[in-house]
Amino acid sequence: MPELAEVIDLNDPQKLGRIKARYYWPVDEPKQAETGWLRVTTPYAGDGKGQLFTPEVGSQVLIAYEHSLAEFPVVLGNMFHPQNKQSAKYSNPQNNLKGMQTAGGNKFVMADAKGEQRILISNSNNKGTAVEVGFKGDGSITIKSNGPVTVLGSTITLEAGDKGEIVMHAKNVSIDAEENISLTAKKNIDLDGKDLGLQVGNNMQAQISSDLNMKAGGKAKLISSDTDVI
Repeated sequence: MPELAEVIDLNDPQKLGRIKARYYWPVDEPKQAETGWLRVTTPYAGDGKGQLFTPEVGSQVLIAYEHSLAEFPVVLGNMFHPQNKQSAKYSNPQNNLKGMQTAGGNKFVMADAKGEQRILISNSNNKGTAVEVGFKGDGSITIKSNGPVTVLGSTITLEAGDKGEIVMHAKNVSIDAEENISLTAKKNIDLDGKDLGLQVGNNMQAQISSDLNMKAGGKAKLISSDTDVI
């Protein structure tokens, strides 16, 4: 029959993810109820691959026996109980939340509300900081965070396809390049703002294949130490 025990050691000398546990037996000395190194079952395991969720010291585990032999105990998994309780609010009548949370507070939560599926990645460093990926019924995906989002890479490409569009909206937008900035459009480039300022450290060249039309509602001034207008 399977038995309950408490994890007492994780420092597996062979680095196999094994644990030591202590049974809840009525013994004279606690050491009499301690196990050797026990393997822990996992949904996926193999040479150079697998899934690793080693039970924490102090947590409760369920132990069974290979071929019903007491000489070969294995850990089936962890158990919640009043002293090893679930602190995350994942349980609800709809049973639409699934997730994982580590002892350090890293969380991966999946919410299965119909038409509003979401994946949440967060940690305990700041309760307001999280990355939320939302999937709506119309095929749209939303990535949201209450804090700054930084994307790093040697090359970053944003592509919306031939019929899509890329929209940037913010209070302020800054583009800073160590060397060059290139803007290319097969049709039009429009600049629209209350004021427009251009400041060039050296030379400025404008080359137009057809006509140039410039119109000012007020005065127009061209000031230079040496000016040629042809």
